[in-house]
Amino acid sequence: FRLPPPQVVGAGIQALPGRRLLVPLVGENRVVEIDREGREVRSTSIESPLAALRLPDGSTVVATPEGVVKFDPADRPGPRQRTDWLPVALSARIAKKN
Repeated sequence: FRLPPPQVVGAGIQALPGRRLLVPLVGENRVVEIDREGREVRSTSIESPLAALRLPDGSTVVATPEGVVKFDPADRPGPRQRTDWLPVALSARIAKKN
């Protein structure tokens, strides 16, 4: 499937379980989760998203030119963490609990 044109997509797309994608749509100021047929199943509004990462607990981390924001599983934003660089990709290391 194709994303709706015209569209600027951020660099940090994540493949999710169930053949879904987490896609930062810079031109629409939001991050969307898209199913395998290309249908939008979830959307979070944020200005200029460059990358997005879904964490195992269901929260979503989004990188923007202004810094990084973590949204809880209900898509409520937390405080923005400012950065000294332009965050265009995200990754996470999850520690195993003993």
